[in-house]
Amino acid sequence: KQKHATRTAAALAGLKVQRLLPEPTAAAISFGVDQIKESDISTIIVFDFGGGTFDLSVLTISGGQFLEQGKGGNMWLGGEDVDRELVDYVLDATAKEHEIEDIYGLIDRQGESVRDRFLGEMKTAVEQAKIRLSFEQAAYVEIPGLLKDEDGDLLDVDVTLTRTQFETLIQPVVDTAMELTRKLLEDTHMSTDLIDKVLLVGGSSNIPCIIDSVREMFGPDKVLVHERPML
Repeated sequence: KQKHATRTAAALAGLKVQRLLPEPTAAAISFGVDQIKESDISTIIVFDFGGGTFDLSVLTISGGQFLEQGKGGNMWLGGEDVDRELVDYVLDATAKEHEIEDIYGLIDRQGESVRDRFLGEMKTAVEQAKIRLSFEQAAYVEIPGLLKDEDGDLLDVDVTLTRTQFETLIQPVVDTAMELTRKLLEDTHMSTDLIDKVLLVGGSSNIPCIIDSVREMFGPDKVLVHERPML
């Protein structure tokens, strides 16, 4: 159904579809790793850590052809899990600062429009903090004057998060991703020595501790991070 819908959309846009590429193949081509000699064989892993899913694929490239050796990952693991960890941390820190016993209950008791606006701004703020922490050592999550406490006074959210704290928070997510990678190697009867390149794509693959974990497993020379991982 998805392929048919894609072809139909292309036809409506006036495009002639030559070929539909699976995502791992498209990622490999965007890295240029398909540019090898006709006689050469290369085996790669596409490590796609996106917002809502974590997809792994082992591809062998030979003579311009892509052969998928195996797939893995977790369709429910992704950047949203990282965001949830950050939201919980920010709310817990805010509750401690203002001595609030049940901040989640406090949020639920806000008016519907205030609550929805607060949760929307919180999601945006933690996503921006996550992105900044890939390049900086600290980030701030600030949401001033939306929440009200039990006395009706405005409650500011103002929490600083360091990269070290961030990496500690998301370590379980990183551990799960690496365990799934090891499982894919086992299922395809591969070892790290047999993998020529590991291609990191997806917005969450830009997180430094994820890159470091993949480099530790495969070696730094084999790991390539896409210049525009979200695209």
